[in-house]
Amino acid sequence: MANNAIQSGLVLTLTALSGGVSSGTPLLMGKLFVVPSHNALEDEPFEAHTVGVWEFPKVPADTPSEGDAAYWDVSAGQISTTDDSAANKFIGAYTESRINGDTKCFVRLNGVAVL
Repeated sequence: MANNAIQSGLVLTLTALSGGVSSGTPLLMGKLFVVPSHNALEDEPFEAHTVGVWEFPKVPADTPSEGDAAYWDVSAGQISTTDDSAANKFIGAYTESRINGDTKCFVRLNGVAVL
């Protein structure tokens, strides 16, 4: 490994924002989309996953196919198929197809900062 490598970046130690964080509840930390591995109060450190396949709530009317782009609807707190850079942030890809009415989906996080 290179001498200047710090960590793999698959899991990061971050500081909880106002209101704290809840285990498994995804959130944006600046430009990072992460999934906390445990609860933490405001200003406490917590471990946050940046990659992997996760189950998230999805927009019930959306009908994604395997491999379709997945976007985080910041205001609704759900995964969407809608590419709307003003409201939705690209976070990865669906790993399974879903039908109208489904409220959950599986998404592989890309681990890249969102724009």
